[in-house]
Amino acid sequence: MLIHSFILFFSLALQEPSQVSGAYRGPVDEAQLALLSQDFVENSAFARWQFWFENERDRIIRGEADFPGDAINEFGQYGDSEWHLDRNQLVLSSLPVLLEASVSRDSAVREAAILSLGRIAYPASDSYVIEATKDRASNVRQAAFIALGMIGTDPALNELLRNFKANKDIAMRSFAAFGLGLSGRVEAAAELNNYLGQALKRKSWSKESDLILSVLVAAKMNRRVDYTSNLLKICTAFNKKSVSPTMVYAAMDALASTNNSRSIGFLVENLFSRKEEVSIACIRALGESASTLAVDSIIKLFNSTNSSRIKGESYLALANIGDSKSVAFLAEFSPGRFEEEYVQTSWMLASGIAKVAANYSRIADTVVFGSDFNKHDEAKASRGGECNLRGAAALALGFYEAPAARVQLEKCLKAENTSGELRAYVATALGMLRTDAAAQILLKYADLFNESERARRGFAAALGMCANPQTNSKLTELLIEDDSATVRWASAHAMASTRDQSSMTKIVEKVQESLNSHNDYQSVAHMVLGLGYLGDTNSGATLESMAASLDYGQDNALLTCLKSY
Repeated sequence: MLIHSFILFFSLALQEPSQVSGAYRGPVDEAQLALLSQDFVENSAFARWQFWFENERDRIIRGEADFPGDAINEFGQYGDSEWHLDRNQLVLSSLPVLLEASVSRDSAVREAAILSLGRIAYPASDSYVIEATKDRASNVRQAAFIALGMIGTDPALNELLRNFKANKDIAMRSFAAFGLGLSGRVEAAAELNNYLGQALKRKSWSKESDLILSVLVAAKMNRRVDYTSNLLKICTAFNKKSVSPTMVYAAMDALASTNNSRSIGFLVENLFSRKEEVSIACIRALGESASTLAVDSIIKLFNSTNSSRIKGESYLALANIGDSKSVAFLAEFSPGRFEEEYVQTSWMLASGIAKVAANYSRIADTVVFGSDFNKHDEAKASRGGECNLRGAAALALGFYEAPAARVQLEKCLKAENTSGELRAYVATALGMLRTDAAAQILLKYADLFNESERARRGFAAALGMCANPQTNSKLTELLIEDDSATVRWASAHAMASTRDQSSMTKIVEKVQESLNSHNDYQSVAHMVLGLGYLGDTNSGATLESMAASLDYGQDNALLTCLKSY
């Protein structure tokens, strides 16, 4: 049986976090703490579902939704409306200011520019990004390796391979590995697999734990070769080596992505491990694989455990699988009012992801009235408190994508005693509906989000998902003018799904003006990031998909640094 024991291993944090303020960097980051309603406690009830706001929501929506900018059409445009961005115009207008920003005196601006060059992925920019791998600031060098992976040209690949094999800095080798994963090149995948084979021969992984972790995460992204044999050996080797739960999660996640019977069988077998972290790693990985072969075993584990974490993870995994048996289980085995909040919130999100019709009414009432929805008084809606519970219910309604959900969401949004944090979740849920009616509600109540930066952060995410000229204009205003770095950072990321010509023009002009006058560099960095997301050929989903291996219960310097990009 896999892993009779493993201990938490903390390596030295050699990575340099993103210098662009407001970025997500994990449980110790100020932006993270501003989003949450309580201090971080390892393995606590909120340690998974609330991160939907930053990771799972973006990954699922951007990966599955038919946004206007998901692909460049045959006319070279993002989408087919007159306000959508022309690819050629994007390159002609934004590339000069991005190149100028890439040599700014400020490292945050250089970092943002290099990342944006990578996201736009204009082949001729690879030489500028390669030059940035020699930058004096480590955060810029790290960003350069990520950008080279997104560009993916032959020179970019050669630079990544050279650094992955020979760079003496483990942190830089780790980011070169991420670049190899993002590149999608078969040569890169072969080198990653070769490294895993070599790592198996070492007696200890302590000196290269971050590098091994980065290769596991990259292997999930770049599936051009079959990693199954090496990954199975690595998972088995956990019995004999001291590794962190984060590495366990990453290895199981990579194994599930191979999507073959050997891998799925191994994960199912280890669902019933004596170590809760191993069971959870297997549950998450099987959910990611969406294999129906795992459903019976996950249900059996759910029914045999008293662990709230396992129950919550099981709900979410079954939702991701989404077959008829999983949907029936979610409908029949709903948690009671007095079960742990984590179990209740996981069930609601799972119900939304799987679109379980039988659970819709309870979730819709919870948004407005909280847990005592059966005793509600219309005159006293909406109830105060229970922000986590009602926030999860709101996001669940967003996943349902039912047009009528906007009625409950609007009622909650405009209630006087609704907190800024809850309004952030409600705004995001309205954006997830992706209807003009939901967009109009957001614009109608725009002033309500001014009370806190966490509310405006959710507002920005929602505006990006709505993607019409009016919401795009408001989002651009937040990116350029908001006084909160957290809100500007969220606004820059939200640009990935707008593809708006007018927004690009305004941002380019403002960046050029700011560079010439040496204005606030942090604000410039956020606008430069926004330009990259506007032109991102992957709709912002590249790093989100890679960072999905992040173990939210641990503060791993490497992966939280990756997430901040």
